[in-house]
Amino acid sequence: MTNQSTRLSQDMGIDLGTTNTVVCVNGKGIGLQEPSVVAVDQETGTIIGAGRETKQDGTNP
Repeated sequence: MTNQSTRLSQDMGIDLGTTNTVVCVNGKGIGLQEPSVVAVDQETGTIIGAGRETKQDGTNP
């Protein structure tokens, strides 16, 4: 029988770049590649968007 924590464990690499954030999973390749962009509500400090959609939208909510 396989231990559940062993079965769920995966080696990952995370590159928190200035332009793009990339997550690679060992044996599977790139799992995520998104622009390093986060939109924050200035009044509440709440994150309201991140990644590709936020960069493409380019609006000030």
